[in-house]
Amino acid sequence: RREGGASLPLPAFPPSGLPPAPPLAPAPPPGAAVGRLLEAGGASHPGAGSCTVDNALPPEALERLLALWRSLPVASKDKESPIERSYLFDSEGWLTGLLTAAAAAAGLRCVALPGVRFLHYPEPGGHLPPHVDLPRCTAGGAKSTHTFLLYLTGCGRGGETLLLEEREGDAALARMGGVAPGPRATLEAVRPREGRLLLMPHACPHAAAPTIDTPKLLVRGEVRVLA
Repeated sequence: RREGGASLPLPAFPPSGLPPAPPLAPAPPPGAAVGRLLEAGGASHPGAGSCTVDNALPPEALERLLALWRSLPVASKDKESPIERSYLFDSEGWLTGLLTAAAAAAGLRCVALPGVRFLHYPEPGGHLPPHVDLPRCTAGGAKSTHTFLLYLTGCGRGGETLLLEEREGDAALARMGGVAPGPRATLEAVRPREGRLLLMPHACPHAAAPTIDTPKLLVRGEVRVLA
């Protein structure tokens, strides 16, 4: 059993005792398939340009990520949350290189930041309310532009990432990660699927639908899309 603790150091990647890393792929696997999202909303929606890449990483890379997650400690929670988080710094660029290559399949030239989080929903009912994400800074001080979610497990029922309509007042709260209160329509429901990569601008309003089939496990992080 993995133990949490506030004073745990941030593990560097890769730790010892894991299977050897597969070679860094210059391009995503041949079976990578791109899905375009929010096209009906046009360029005015803050989530314009969101997309998915299925089969984004080769199977051996996904297996290595699962082995890595099992080896990491669970961080202690500073507030009530349905999510167990484990933190990783990809110091050797293995994972970030694969993510950058997968994003290229969607036509995005980007740099993935090395600090990532494993998010684990162990129980049914785990969800997140509507929100937007905040940027993080690269080593050079530039801000990230997009969030990525790399699903390591599928969910037969529930657990979708919901991309939501924009409401008046969202922009004023975006700097704090908030959105305007009130109901809003779901424009896209992205189902967790093993090896699926979701890329969306930080300002895209989204939520996590309640899990039914568990576990739900994903890697979350940031990329900076380059002009």
